Amino acid sequence: MQLPEERNIALKQKRLAELKQKIASGTEQIAQGKVTDGELIFTRLQGKIRSISESKE
Repeated sequence: MQLPEERNIALKQKRLAELKQKIASGTEQIAQGKVTDGELIFTRLQGKIRSISESKE
């Protein structure tokens, strides 16, 4: 049986390993040129937000 502190440490280590994997994956995508312009993303998000707001009215 693990103590709560040990469980927290194990969880943090797991989350850190997952984060490192996501960073490595993103870095590889950037190296391969698989990127999307940030302005395009924000424009799409603003459109979705506007659409949701209008449908609630």
